[in-house]
Amino acid sequence: MARRNARAPDANDDPAGAHGVAAVAVRVGRDGDQGVRKRSPRTNTYTPEIADQILQMMADGISTPKITEQMKISEATIYAWIIDDYEGFGKRYARAKHIVALRWADEISDIADHKRDDYVMNEEGKMVLDMEAVARSRLRIDTRKWLLSKVLPKVYGEKVITEITGKDGGPIETQATRIDVLALAPEQRDQLKNILLQATKGKAEDEGR
Repeated sequence: MARRNARAPDANDDPAGAHGVAAVAVRVGRDGDQGVRKRSPRTNTYTPEIADQILQMMADGISTPKITEQMKISEATIYAWIIDDYEGFGKRYARAKHIVALRWADEISDIADHKRDDYVMNEEGKMVLDMEAVARSRLRIDTRKWLLSKVLPKVYGEKVITEITGKDGGPIETQATRIDVLALAPEQRDQLKNILLQATKGKAEDEGR
């Protein structure tokens, strides 16, 4: 049987397209330094005009797979620009996704208020509730709510996190006060003694539970 000749790698081949996003960011650990070794994206593909078009499509809510299909650019190449923040593309991508998230929030209200497709005419000529349409609307709302909780967790996340900080968001400041017991009046010393005994008693009870 004749052996097929293996094709030699072409210098213009896109390693990101061949091996996926994992080939773009390679974890290295030499001399204890854990970093990301960046590979150069396909600079022959990138142009400011192409970047603007891709980001506008993203802001319009078009998914990355559909964008790559229309633009004839591999997903891995776009992800390489994002990871490397090539020509500021990564930061602009984050802003575009933020715009998409805000649009999801607006769409939730529109979907919930839209009732035109909630009713259909049955065989008897009566308008009845279309449960399939209602379920579909609920799924669309739940999907957007889930995405919002992941993209903007501080605004739309369900988990409430309480942060205790000091003045102007700084660290909490503690101040120790020294009490000269000998300078206190007898009744003041008795009050201080009772306070210390109550505090010690409460601590012992907590440790015994």
